[in-house]
Amino acid sequence: MKRRNICVGVAMFGVPGATLVRAQTGASKRRIGMLLNDPARQQAGSPAAAFKEEMKRNGWTEGVNISYESRFSNGDFSRYVGLSRELVASKVDLIFAYGVPAARSAQEATSTIPIVFLAPDPVEYGLVKSLREPGGNLTGLTLAIAQLHGKRMQLLSQAAGGVKRLAYLGVGEEKAVAAVLAAAKMSGFDLIPVDALPDGRTLTLPGAISQGASASAWLVDDYAFFGPVRSQIMSLIATQRKPAMYTVPSWVREGGLLGYAQDDRALAGKAAALANRILRGAEPASLPVEEPTTFVFAVNLVTARSLGITIPSDVLLQATDVIQ
Repeated sequence: MKRRNICVGVAMFGVPGATLVRAQTGASKRRIGMLLNDPARQQAGSPAAAFKEEMKRNGWTEGVNISYESRFSNGDFSRYVGLSRELVASKVDLIFAYGVPAARSAQEATSTIPIVFLAPDPVEYGLVKSLREPGGNLTGLTLAIAQLHGKRMQLLSQAAGGVKRLAYLGVGEEKAVAAVLAAAKMSGFDLIPVDALPDGRTLTLPGAISQGASASAWLVDDYAFFGPVRSQIMSLIATQRKPAMYTVPSWVREGGLLGYAQDDRALAGKAAALANRILRGAEPASLPVEEPTTFVFAVNLVTARSLGITIPSDVLLQATDVIQ
């Protein structure tokens, strides 16, 4: 079975019995390792940039008393194994991990270095014992991904004139497909699940997009596989002249029509607040995992006009980001 953020099943090393790495109280420079999918995750406006901004507000100035070492998987989750080992070997003081594969690899690589993550379903994926009491050397923020599909479908239908037949672009992960099908049934939508990763390794985007040709609109899920090829995904959907809702709102600034999700920048800022507390002496095991409280709804009016769609005013009033 394929799972969201497919987990790396390779055994990695840790340091059994060792105590957590503690922050020094002196003025020496601290080092944070960052495990990200692609370089876009640390550009201006990205969660990684928000993390650094919040760290600065907490007194950690890059180049003065803190530095960052970024590592990227570029869509190949197996690379997180070696990247995590590199960061552990370089003795960083803390690891910031975006997504389940990054967090799981870091978790397997070290039981001593604190890890702060942004990831969906951290209890189910074994990152923490519970949200209230994480235990171990990990804590962080949950990502509300599948839980928001009903709202996404509603907004898409309102924005695009009542569409009810949707194609869902995912990677065939059973749990994710089941969640989207349940949301569609509850909301009265007909859903066509499309698997862009049928062999579990290689994306087949043109063929996958063609499978959704009979749908009236698209719902595109958030997978690290999709990030590096987001332009191709949006271009292929554009050739069908179909409206689409993306689960990564930042894609809307690159040409997507609609995007709705938790505010990753706000979550990254909260992750930095946790990192600050840990670097100043707090134990990750005692810091509860937090859930999202703010959300982003992005609308691209340029794309809407190109599709001949007039977004209703009551939909625009709900938007937090409108691209003119």
